[in-house]
Amino acid sequence: MRYGIISDIHSNWKALSAVLDVLDKEKVDRHLCPGDLVGYGADPNRCVEEVRRLSCLTVLGNHDSVAAGREEPTYFNPHARKTIEWTREVLEGENRGYLKELPMKRNEGGWLLVHATPSEPEAWHYILSEDRGAREFPHFNEGVCLFGHTHYPFLLAQGPGGFKSLRGNKFHLEPDTRYLLNAGSVGQPRDGDPRAAYGVYDSEAMTVEFRRAEYDIATAQKKILDAGLPRFLAERLSKGV
Repeated sequence: MRYGIISDIHSNWKALSAVLDVLDKEKVDRHLCPGDLVGYGADPNRCVEEVRRLSCLTVLGNHDSVAAGREEPTYFNPHARKTIEWTREVLEGENRGYLKELPMKRNEGGWLLVHATPSEPEAWHYILSEDRGAREFPHFNEGVCLFGHTHYPFLLAQGPGGFKSLRGNKFHLEPDTRYLLNAGSVGQPRDGDPRAAYGVYDSEAMTVEFRRAEYDIATAQKKILDAGLPRFLAERLSKGV
């Protein structure tokens, strides 16, 4: 099977639709989403509805959790808090209910999906370094843990030689090695590349590709401003930060 990996969509319909257009042409069999369908962007309903339509295997993100009323945004910065409060107001009932019922963890084909960390998924910790990632391997048994939350592409391998951060765009997954994998953010990349980030996993070839897709950033920015959301959230899209 071939899987499309679409994480941290963050209500950015223009980015999501561009990625899905590519994945549709390639006829991927299923989509995997490590959470955060909403937040920051101006199209929460359209993004959630599309993920629901795809029957995408999805887990709960922290923005999803707050938008659905499972917790309060006490730890959000002012920009994120203003946007998630707006999202709560405009989110339709069926979409809110879908987010509210999402699990913290899911399994698919020998992979574990979680938004933040397998050790404490509800604490929303960040895996931003090899040392932090290495501490997570004892907390999952699957060959691959797919996560999001950081908005940075990341692949850490635990093999016979120890831990190693892998660089590049296409990787072969070795049978005697386990992995922590983040394909980056569809809707708000933060690695300096403003193009939408996503991934493709081929379970037969045992390969993973990190990819980017061009999308209409200007329209996504205009939607944020027209909704009265913070200008900073629009401006950062063109910078990839």
